[in-house]
Order: sequence, then structure tokens, then C-alpha cells
Amino acid sequence: MQYDSLEVQDTKVIRFITEDKYRLLRHVTLLVGLFGVLLYSKDIIEYHGAVRYLKFFFIYIPVVAILYTNMYILVPLLFFKGRYLVYLIVLFVLTFITLMLMTMATVRFFPGSMSDESPKLLRGVIIMASVILVTTMIKLFQRWMRDSQKIIELNSIRMQMELNELKN
Repeated sequence: MQYDSLEVQDTKVIRFITEDKYRLLRHVTLLVGLFGVLLYSKDIIEYHGAVRYLKFFFIYIPVVAILYTNMYILVPLLFFKGRYLVYLIVLFVLTFITLMLMTMATVRFFPGSMSDESPKLLRGVIIMASVILVTTMIKLFQRWMRDSQKIIELNSIRMQMELNELKN
């Protein structure tokens, strides 16, 4: 049986996404990028001084926690094992609980900021879903690239063995 595989060009971006030696840089890029986006979001810049940073960390810490829970627990244990429906349900519940906890913390510590909560909550869901889907896509791409590399190596070994058999 012959499989035609898509050939992905070996570019710097692909290597950055897939190679282990760039792992720390990938995480730093994710954390700093998320830091910058959240720090200058509308919900954060309306505050000044220490309150601004407190509000920032009430948002940043749970978002980072849910991202890493998804990347290192949910994707390997559920998604990669073919339990897609369970993965989606757990991810939805986890995201909902996280957003509710963030909302409760915001109501408790920033009472004046919750006057128009529905649009903020919907915006939060959309942003969280987008970031989670991007990190899941990166994990899937990494796995696909590793599997493709293994297939190439196995085909090479098979060809070498066939050549050795023909020589004998």
C-alpha cells in the first residue's frame, strides 16, 4: 500500500514550531505575546497603578493555566487517544469554570467594572476559544511532523533491508 504524504518544506518557522531545541523559546513567545495582548486590552487599561496589574493577573494567570492544562493534560490524554467528544466536553467545562471564577473575582475585587458583563463574557469566551484552538493546532502539527519523520525513517530502513536482501 502506497501513501502519498504531503511534503512540508523545512523552514525556520516549521523548525521553530516542531523542534525540541526551540521549546523554551516557544513558551517564552507564547507567554510574552499573551502578556502584551492582555496588558493592553481595554479591560486592563481602564485601570491605573497597582489595581491595573492586579486586574491583569486576575486574567493572565487563569488563561495561562487553562492553556497549559490543555496542552499538557487534555490533548495528550484525551485528544490524541481519540476521545474527541470527551475532550471537547472537558475543555468546555474547564473554560466555563475558569471564566466564571474570573468573573466572580472581578465582581469581588473590581465592583464597578461589571456593569456591562455580557459582552465582556462573550468576548472572553471567543478569545479563550481562539487561543486554546491555536495551541491545540500547534500540538497536532508537532505530532503530525514527528509521525511524518518516523514514516520517512521507517521507509528508509525498509528500503535498506530490501537492498540488503537483494544483494544476498
